[in-house]
Order: sequence, then structure tokens, then C-alpha cells
Amino acid sequence: MKMLSYETEEINPSTFRKQRRREKSRDAARSRRNKECDIFQEICDTLPIVHDVIGQLDRSAVLRMVISYIKLRQSLPTSTHSNSIADVISDLSIKQENPLPLVTNEDYINALNGFLLIISPDYDILYASENVKEYLGLSHLDLIVQNMLSYTHEGDHDEIRNCFREPEGKSQRKSFFLRMKSTLTPNGKTTNLKSASYKVLRCSGMITSSGGKNDSSVFIAHVQPIPHPSNIQHIIDCKTFLSQHSPDMKFTYCHERMSEIFTYEPEALVGKSFYDYVHVLDVKAIEQSFQKLYRLSQIETTRYRFLDKY
Repeated sequence: MKMLSYETEEINPSTFRKQRRREKSRDAARSRRNKECDIFQEICDTLPIVHDVIGQLDRSAVLRMVISYIKLRQSLPTSTHSNSIADVISDLSIKQENPLPLVTNEDYINALNGFLLIISPDYDILYASENVKEYLGLSHLDLIVQNMLSYTHEGDHDEIRNCFREPEGKSQRKSFFLRMKSTLTPNGKTTNLKSASYKVLRCSGMITSSGGKNDSSVFIAHVQPIPHPSNIQHIIDCKTFLSQHSPDMKFTYCHERMSEIFTYEPEALVGKSFYDYVHVLDVKAIEQSFQKLYRLSQIETTRYRFLDKY
């Protein structure tokens, strides 16, 4: 008959060391996570973004905001701050109690009938005003530090690239049309980005340079929506008339209000070429506008002189 005895199991020294290493590793990981949380919280507290908004961002989005802020401080002209990376990062430790009114004041931006974009020479969106959502259905926080080319039609990429290709001495003011992705549907609802359609917009602004030691330039753009032809009846006022044309720009229809603005009877213009009534010095600009019309499906022409009867 065997006798059973219970003895206290001795812990193997190697097993004990492994357990200690695991505990130290867990403690180190916990400490690292806590430090990361503290650092990200400090960053969130210093960024000039509303706390309610920034509290909804994940860490990758917060880092994008930091990159955008640093690049903006380096690129925008300023007389009171250095443009070195060290000074910009150091400046992040100071809470921005009074951010620049140009990019934060809702009253100014809402009065623009459009939204603001600041684009870097790498075509990254460094800033998008909050009201961009009203026009494209996209959040400004989702656009920041994203590449502008990813949100525009492939056929319009050269328009953006040309902003930074002009040789010195050329005008720094730019104006062009482009198609940007929009998640807004005709009934006012939003869809996902994969199902987004393109919306024609007028983009006008200028190239500005910091002028500092690390001289860099950005394109500050005011982006406006172009009324869709299906809604044209809603924007016609007493100083506007509607006309329709064949592909060779001959009048096929002219609204009766034409006779109130000019001295022509609407029927008298039907079958006549639109170019016959445009000032010769404005024809080239009009032709260029119509070439863009075939590419974009809708445009706004520049101002031109139209021949009156008397």
C-alpha cells in the first residue's frame, strides 16, 4: 500500500524570473501608455481647436492636426514669430487664446458664400474652414493634411499643379474651376465617400509666402459653389435672363426679359450666333470658358461686353 504525502511545491528559479520579467514588462507598458495619454492630452489642450470637437478625434487625427498647425505656422507670413521648426513646436506649448480671425471667425467665413482652403506645394490641405461640410458633406477635420488631388477629379489635377508652377514675375492670383468630391445627395442627405459625386466649384485665391528663413508658399483659396443648371430658375432676378444655345452657340431660345435689359426682341436673336454680339476683345476669353464648359459641364464666364442695339 502506497503512502501519499503533500509537499509544498518549490518555485523553479527560472520560472520566477520569467514571471518577474512579465510583470516588469506589463508595468513598463502601462507606464508608457499613461505617458502617451498625458502627452496627447497636452497636445489636445494646446491645439487651437474646440475641445468638444477635438475630444472626438483619435490619435492619428490629432497628429494630423499637429502637422497641419506646424506647417501653417511655417508657411503663413508673420512678423512676430520665427519660422524654424523648433520655434513652432515650442510655440505649441502656449495655449492659443485668440486664434487668427481669418481662419476661425465664423461670421467672416459664413459671409463668403463658400469655404476656405489652404494648400501646400505638396498639394496637402493644411486648412479647411468648418463650413466645408455645408457644400461638400465632408468634415473639415477629415480633409486636413489629406492630399487635395485625392478629392478632385483627375482631369482637374493640372489646374492645382499649375498654381505652384508659374515662374516668378507672373501674377500670384489664381482663379479656375475644378470638380471636388461631394457626399451630398440632391435631397440633402449624405452618402459615403466611395459613392461620392463630383461638384463643380470656382477656386480663386493667391499664392502667399512666409518670407522667412525657411521660405515656403501656400495657396489660400476661396472656393465657391456654381449653381447647378437644374436650379437656375431659382436664381434669376430682374437683371438676369435665360438663353439656350446650340453647340455652335447660336441662340435657340431667349427669355422675354431680354428686351428689358437690351433693346432686342427675343425672337430676333434666335438663329443668330452668340459670338456676333460679343466684343472682339472678349471673344478669346469667352471661347476659353466654353472649352471648359465641355469639360466640366457647367462654368461661369468672365465679364464680357455684349452688343446693344442702340
